[in-house]
Amino acid sequence: MPAKPRNRACPLRATIRFASLLGSVAAIAALSVPHALAQGNVFDLGNIVVHSTTLHTSEVGEQALSGADIRAFNRETVGSAINTLPGVNLSRNSRNEETAFVRGFDSRQVPLFLDGIPQYVPYDGYVDFGRFTTFDLAEIRVAKGAASLLYGPNIMGGAINLITRKPLRELEGDVRIGFATGGERKVAANVGSNQGLWYFQAGASYLDADSFALGRGFKDHKASPTDSGDRRQNAYRTDRKASLKIGFTPNASDEYALAYSKQEGEKGNPVYTGKSTQGSMRYWQWPFWDKESLYFLSSTELSDALTLKTRLYADKYQNGLDMFTDASYSQRTERSLYDDKTYGAAVELVSRHLEDHELHLALHYKDDRHEEDDKNFRDITRSVAIEDIIELSSAWRLRLGLSHEEREAHEAHLLPTGTTRATNGLIELAHDLTPDIQAYASLARKSRLPTIKDR
Repeated sequence: MPAKPRNRACPLRATIRFASLLGSVAAIAALSVPHALAQGNVFDLGNIVVHSTTLHTSEVGEQALSGADIRAFNRETVGSAINTLPGVNLSRNSRNEETAFVRGFDSRQVPLFLDGIPQYVPYDGYVDFGRFTTFDLAEIRVAKGAASLLYGPNIMGGAINLITRKPLRELEGDVRIGFATGGERKVAANVGSNQGLWYFQAGASYLDADSFALGRGFKDHKASPTDSGDRRQNAYRTDRKASLKIGFTPNASDEYALAYSKQEGEKGNPVYTGKSTQGSMRYWQWPFWDKESLYFLSSTELSDALTLKTRLYADKYQNGLDMFTDASYSQRTERSLYDDKTYGAAVELVSRHLEDHELHLALHYKDDRHEEDDKNFRDITRSVAIEDIIELSSAWRLRLGLSHEEREAHEAHLLPTGTTRATNGLIELAHDLTPDIQAYASLARKSRLPTIKDR
């Protein structure tokens, strides 16, 4: 098996050019069977769309995959887990990254969140779903179509939110150990305690594989084959993760939580084995794929009809790519590096002053920074969204939403700076045919702002 180097050097060299705003208008009419909210230890503060008990508690077009289902299907990565949901397709790109498509939209238009905190890479907007493991998750929520504007910018095709655990008992936990073909090994443990006034939740996991088996009829068509045995070469992967959350619940309505998550990964990139002779072979390895998040979430009931929610976060992402001359992986020709940082905040005010109305006002601020060599890039994204859920009757609901967002190229080395703006809106009418079946129609216009790489 090829060696797994782990050292860091010069950043990725890239050309940044200006890219225009992308827009989308969609109209949908459908039947929906709402997934029941996962029972048990779901961290409600991490859920973006939470309605009061007097209104419908499940967003139309949003599906929940519970932790129990994830374990039942033995889905160890987020990519493999959401691939079980209708309308979601999983693929691998040329960088050996798991990429998810929700009704044809990739992660640039369907962002990934962790407890409502953006997780996508600031530089290009993509994310490797294979690097996010599921061992410490309570549920995964996938919003499609006219997803709530409360998620923030860039939700042209929807949103994917990973919601962590919250303990219910004085002491609870689980341990998982597993082995599989290809030299795969996994160890995961979670422990939590809820003391009424406060709680904590901690988790750690290790997932490692050397390769995977090849079929009997597999053939490497290259002039100089690299995969002539029964195992795929340079297909190793290792993912380590640790998380800790501490929460404070002074009363029945208010909650405050501070959370930290750190994940470290490394992987190989199997070489192309097809018949095409165009293009050069990629002998690539990622010695590190590291992500670190620190975030604070809160919900405060200011009065019986007014609730204030906040999100503050800092995120760091580092990615190293080594390029070699051949399949011996002994002579490195180049190393590229992503070194991205994100700082952000969101404030949401929920008003129930008007009868049969639940009015949400959300403000988002996100500061993305990318460094390469001596070049610095910085984007600042701001948005404001308002959404009203109206209970027309016991079986009919109307949802209206409007948002305005902008992304300012605050720093772009020698390239021009500027600001891209967009206004989005949605309208949705839903009807409960039975307690388990809904009919709904929605119309939405949504946008994606350009990434640093787009420019």
